Amino acid sequence: MALNIGWNHLVVLGKYGITTLDSDLDLVVIDPSMKDGCKPGATPLNKKLYDTHRISRSLNDGGFKVLKAIPEATVPIVKFLHWKTKLNCDICINERLGLFNTDLLATYCQISPLLRPMLLLIKMWAKPLGLNSPASQNRGSPTFSSYALALMTVNFLQIRGLLPNLQADLPPLNPRIPGSVFYAKNKGKPVACDVRHHTEMKGWEPTGSPSLREILVDWFAYWGKEFEYDQSVVSIRNGCILHIPHLKGPALHVMDPFIEEKNVTHGISDRSIRFFTVECANAASFLKQGMTFRDLTDPASRRRKTVKKSKKKRKSLEKMLEGLQFSREEQNHSINAK
Repeated sequence: MALNIGWNHLVVLGKYGITTLDSDLDLVVIDPSMKDGCKPGATPLNKKLYDTHRISRSLNDGGFKVLKAIPEATVPIVKFLHWKTKLNCDICINERLGLFNTDLLATYCQISPLLRPMLLLIKMWAKPLGLNSPASQNRGSPTFSSYALALMTVNFLQIRGLLPNLQADLPPLNPRIPGSVFYAKNKGKPVACDVRHHTEMKGWEPTGSPSLREILVDWFAYWGKEFEYDQSVVSIRNGCILHIPHLKGPALHVMDPFIEEKNVTHGISDRSIRFFTVECANAASFLKQGMTFRDLTDPASRRRKTVKKSKKKRKSLEKMLEGLQFSREEQNHSINAK
């Protein structure tokens, strides 16, 4: 399948090893004339490159099925399908911030051998529950993107002393150094983003060496019971949780590492967050009881486990009520005997 829209450089996003059979493919077309992004005063040499309708026509001509063009989005994209593989794809133009995000997460994955399998299993757990659906697609309100779950996991490992902060202790920013600043749009306005990060942290050592099962139990318990949603902000750029009493706005605040004003979970409803916390608590309980990762990511297995657990609780309650009734009958008999 050939495409002809004058593309100079096509790059695949999300290349840090976390893919499943139903993962989407994210693509970005690089515009060499706008290497610093939407910098004030800069003008692309080829404005046609940013025409989503033109991209849609080229994709159709190339044999792809265009699902939707979204020119009014903060980052205009075209959603399309590759017929042969049934692979869903998103393509945007020159949104290089995704490249910087991908590189940052890939570096964290290189530092911790736990991170990549954690992200994969969390994604496999969340997807069938509808907790990994950033676009609602008429199935209710949007939930977590894979990117949001990745930021939450990196921050969790930072808090546990199992990952460093790769954006800490950087030298003063010099915008003249290539690759230091990228201008991205946030709420329709260009924002200068410091996209630098360390590629290693000399002298840093993790505080422990938990197994994958142990750290996953801890992750689920943390988001299910420990995390204080009403006064906590997730920030991997700061390497910690920012505590802000009486926090207003969305039910969860997960800040982008490069656009500090951007909450990547702002569109998730309170109801979805409550469902997330309940399912996290359930997952922690199931893993503690010995449930396998395969069963954890299988909705049918979890449902059978939940039903079994509910029946056990119901039987215990019935026994308690029977005992209570028996005690009252004994008490009445004793009073009548007197």
